Amino acid sequence: MLRGATLALGGAVGLFGFALVELGARLVLGSLSLLRSLVLLRLSLLLHLLVAGRRREALLRGALDLLSRCLQRRVLPREAGSGGALVHRLVRSLTALVDLGRRAPARRLHLFLDRAELLGTRLLAVTTGFFQPLVPGDRPGHLDQKADRFIGDTDADVLHVCHFEHGKSSFRAWIGVFLPMGFCPSGRIGKQQQALHRDTVSGIARCVSAGISTSVLEQIAMRARRIVSVLALIGMIALPASARAPEHPSIGHRGRWLTDASGRAVIFHGVNMVMKVPPYQPSAMGFGDDDAAMLAREGFNTVRLGMTAEAVEPKPGVFDDAYLAGIGATVRTLGAHGIGVLLDMHQDLFNERFHGEGLPAWMVQDDGLPAQPDGGFPANYFAMPALWRSFDHFWANDKGPRGIGLQDEYALLWRHVAVAFRGNPAVLGYDLFNEPWPGTQYPTCLNPYGCLLFDTTVTAFFKRVIAQVRTVDPTTMVFCEPSPISSGGPDMHLGDTGDARAGLSFHNYCLGATIGLPPNLLGPLSCPLGEDRTFNDAEAQAARNGDAILLSEFGATDDLPTIKADLDAADRHMDSWQYWTYAGGDPCCPRPAEGIILDPSKPPTPDNLKQGKLDTLSRPYPRAIAGTPVSWFFDSGSANHAFTFVYHADPSIHAPTEVFIPIARHYAGGYTVHVTGPAVVTSAVGSSILTLRNTGDGSVTVVVARA
Repeated sequence: MLRGATLALGGAVGLFGFALVELGARLVLGSLSLLRSLVLLRLSLLLHLLVAGRRREALLRGALDLLSRCLQRRVLPREAGSGGALVHRLVRSLTALVDLGRRAPARRLHLFLDRAELLGTRLLAVTTGFFQPLVPGDRPGHLDQKADRFIGDTDADVLHVCHFEHGKSSFRAWIGVFLPMGFCPSGRIGKQQQALHRDTVSGIARCVSAGISTSVLEQIAMRARRIVSVLALIGMIALPASARAPEHPSIGHRGRWLTDASGRAVIFHGVNMVMKVPPYQPSAMGFGDDDAAMLAREGFNTVRLGMTAEAVEPKPGVFDDAYLAGIGATVRTLGAHGIGVLLDMHQDLFNERFHGEGLPAWMVQDDGLPAQPDGGFPANYFAMPALWRSFDHFWANDKGPRGIGLQDEYALLWRHVAVAFRGNPAVLGYDLFNEPWPGTQYPTCLNPYGCLLFDTTVTAFFKRVIAQVRTVDPTTMVFCEPSPISSGGPDMHLGDTGDARAGLSFHNYCLGATIGLPPNLLGPLSCPLGEDRTFNDAEAQAARNGDAILLSEFGATDDLPTIKADLDAADRHMDSWQYWTYAGGDPCCPRPAEGIILDPSKPPTPDNLKQGKLDTLSRPYPRAIAGTPVSWFFDSGSANHAFTFVYHADPSIHAPTEVFIPIARHYAGGYTVHVTGPAVVTSAVGSSILTLRNTGDGSVTVVVARA
């Protein structure tokens, strides 16, 4: 049987601008021996050595040594396809680079073959990458673009970025792994992916063992959507369809409605969970599986899970992947209970320096002003010039420590986060920046018409961030927020980001509750007018841009009438919502009134939960609609707690309509269901999830009441 080898070799760029010379060897039909290929390769390398000069001798000898060792270990040969001619074209121009410690510094781009290794039956893993010297005037953003092109060209499954110093030169390397899924034995894909990941990590470890200071800047973990075989890469075979991951995540949108994979409109009810003090990890507060299980029982199907840029990127260009792994573990826990996660890059008052949290300290540019006066959150927004200056510099995209604009740095940070969470079925979207504060110009926003100029600035910022996210994650929903001033009623003016999978994340806080007036004093008078204005404005904002809508914060109070007013308004406007918050607390103060759980470090037992607040928050709602919602209303003040829901049935959607019924809190004695229109009940009597199957096209009315 014919056997062959694909040799990925290359040239190095010569000194003084010599063109990149491609070197290679082919194993063709049986008569071409491996020895003959090595002889031809050596001649080619020697020829290049004469051109490149003595400074390249160590580099080229290393290339030849590595190639010889690889071939002696029979790493590259593989079985040919039946009837296929083994005429292989060059895959990449790769310069073998083994011992990084003896690599001569250069001012040119170098490609290298790092490792090729069999990882099981007919499975070939190839670790490849390239080095880019950082010279004066180089912009790391440009290097990231080169990395993007490299990823796109090679379809690497795993990518690591390594930054290191050698002599007086600074270098950055991209190291990728190719996984030939087409040759992976059935049922072993997961193990092979893990093996490849360990292999890549070991490559980084070799950098360290060679005495080179390294830091992992970026890890693109398992690009399931773009996994290709080595043969597919060189054009020999096509990737089997079974090896491809889905092209789209489960949550998308149709106009203002969020949708699932079945095309149903989905409604979310849930809570926020944000730890605002180090280590910024909700699990460190005690949030875990028992909390997720309790939330699911109460009918909540979403959590806005907070993280901070300070924790993600504590130093410029240095990402804490252990922190992201911790957030990921919480995402998995929530997902296991059917709870969708909105990943929220949270900030209040920019940074800890201003008695808040959020952006890293290396982004703070306060022009040397003292962090005074300090009234905590939210008072510092209105009184601290140093805080204003930091926001001013951020919105101006002034350069940070690496000579990169602060917004550009933030966009790269989100790119890194998107790599970690793309394709995660539990993630419903990314909330890109919590409550962007205008800085010095905030007084211009204190009017009913809002702040048009600042919203224009913020729109450009969101476009910049989304552009980076989309380089690695084209499908996860992205949510943009207006200034928090708009939560009190001023108009929103966010522009269209141009992204087809964008949503509006807005907040709504009752004036009376926000400024701390006693319950039932001002709230019932001011809140209905103010809240409806905010909801109406959000609907108009989303309609202008074609975005989905999500009320991602409201409440923050123990004033139950105020919370009920918010919920009733959300029902009138048919909006998904996330209550602030499950567990309260700011760097300045504990804020016990905000939370649902009394002590988050303890289990969510009945005596550790605010039962009255849960009675208010847990209410019937349609969580998945096989058609278009028209209206719903929960009459919690009536004796029978009637819930009325109307939707227009779409017979092309075969998944059922689902309505959550809070039996324990509102229908403990059972409930009755009356349906008119083209739909029938398919769930069991007394089920907490009422399901209906469409039987035609038309208006459906569902009425649920106490038995």
